[in-house]
Amino acid sequence: MKKTLKLVFTEPVGKEVMVNEKYGKFGAQRPYGSHIGVDFLAKLDEVYACEGGRVVYSDNRAGSENKANYGNVIVIDHDPDAGEDQRHIYSLYAHLDSISTSTGTKVKKGSAIGISGNTGTTWYYKGMKRGFHLHFEIIDSQRGFDFSGGWPGDLRPGDRKDPMKYIGHIETIEYDFAEEEIGKIRDSLDIEPVIDLERGICRFDLYLDGRKVGFFDKQNKEVRASLTPGELDRILGDHA
Repeated sequence: MKKTLKLVFTEPVGKEVMVNEKYGKFGAQRPYGSHIGVDFLAKLDEVYACEGGRVVYSDNRAGSENKANYGNVIVIDHDPDAGEDQRHIYSLYAHLDSISTSTGTKVKKGSAIGISGNTGTTWYYKGMKRGFHLHFEIIDSQRGFDFSGGWPGDLRPGDRKDPMKYIGHIETIEYDFAEEEIGKIRDSLDIEPVIDLERGICRFDLYLDGRKVGFFDKQNKEVRASLTPGELDRILGDHA
């Protein structure tokens, strides 16, 4: 069985808050190399999750007076149920003045997750009240990253994509259900055997609330089912 997830990303700050056009664009040349995100000119503005998902990192990545870092940063995995070897899309929100969500929390699109600021910048460590903005990244990788032990060391620059090409566009991800999820789905469906000896048919039709949603064959080698997102949410108990 395959699960199809459609993601539509929105701006992480209000639409009236514009990207820093001079230095804040994706790919802008900096002294240390290309800029791997976009900077929104946002001074102490509320920051929102650009899509639903699970917070996999919510902590401080400290810098210094001579070297900037993310400061208070949140990373959201937008397809957290996908396997480690399958595609994952993450969003990253850095330099936050404050954080209002913790690691492991499921968030909905548009949920407030923090306030933009200047933590992690060299100005912050010099005590200067300047440099306030939101650094925003999209990390689109063909495999997941393990944040359980802290910041992973294998985040690749090539997986950073231009966030502005994701905002307002549909990203479709298809991946296998976990065995536990398949078990929940099977336990929720009514099974009706279909046996036709003359035609050599032996299969089991699957029903949910009286609606035929699929079947599996006599060897139970192939399962086909078509469930709506609402039905899957109800079965799997995913109300994020």
